[in-house]
Amino acid sequence: MMGDIPEAPGLSDLDELYPEAEESEMPLLPPMPPMMAPVPEAVEMPSGEPLESEPEEPPKKKRKWLRRIVLLAVISGGAATGAHYAGLVDLSEYFAALEPYFP
Repeated sequence: MMGDIPEAPGLSDLDELYPEAEESEMPLLPPMPPMMAPVPEAVEMPSGEPLESEPEEPPKKKRKWLRRIVLLAVISGGAATGAHYAGLVDLSEYFAALEPYFP
């Protein structure tokens, strides 16, 4: 080591080392604003229901059959391609029949 470690100052020396470390007074806060007047109990709140009921039309059924058919075709095509790639099914004989449709 380079030399002796000097003694650290004790609690009695802190007041001499830092004399201006006294707490400063906080500024006074402005007074609170007045409270809001209470709501009278005799006032009736309007209900959330409309006064006149409009005739409700039955919701139209969405045609999801097209989405289902497209999804089925994509899954079937992927499965057939995977089976051909894996060598489980030989589809090369059908490629010649499909060539006129895809120039």
